[in-house]
Amino acid sequence: MENNSNTLKKKFDEPAECPHCGAENKPTLTLHIDAKDTRIVKKLLDRKLFEFKCNKCKQKYIYEYFFEYIDEENSIDILCTMNPEYLNEFETTLLTNRSTVYDQKFRFTRLVATFAEFREKHTILTNGLDDRVIEFIKLDIRENRAAECGTVQKVLCISVNERAIGIRVQGEKKAKVFYITHEEYETFKSKYAHWLNNYKQVIIDASWAIDHAD
Repeated sequence: MENNSNTLKKKFDEPAECPHCGAENKPTLTLHIDAKDTRIVKKLLDRKLFEFKCNKCKQKYIYEYFFEYIDEENSIDILCTMNPEYLNEFETTLLTNRSTVYDQKFRFTRLVATFAEFREKHTILTNGLDDRVIEFIKLDIRENRAAECGTVQKVLCISVNERAIGIRVQGEKKAKVFYITHEEYETFKSKYAHWLNNYKQVIIDASWAIDHAD
């Protein structure tokens, strides 16, 4: 049975302007999402969670907002700011205020700025992989395998299955998906094992990989 007791919805305090008619709305936002609440999680992954209907003109509009995804069973806590400008502020708060007990409760506490980054973290972590290892693999692909794509603009893990891990490179010339075997993943995991016992960082991205690569 679906258990949504930890999912938190809250009426937005400040008005959100309808892009169609300019009317002020105060939508109910789902700020904390429990992984056990499968209906809400599906709406989140489909981006339907950010779709609202204007009280005045009745047209639908998209309003993106900060949210936190909590999966206690898999020890995952992902916070998404939906705005890169807030990243440093949220990082300082997390590192300063989170207690040792909380840090032990969640093995993976992550902070991201965009929905695309959230989806990537969700894909990686809920499939039992370590996003730090994936960032090292992404760095290797960017530096050594993606020349045909031209100047690299974005690299994201887009899929995980029993056969391979899909890494999509968006380049200036073309986009290409590189498929990494689980054996290769384990090779990278072994190579960088000395970094994987450090759970202090909450922003794990390309910059983190560059700073920690041997």
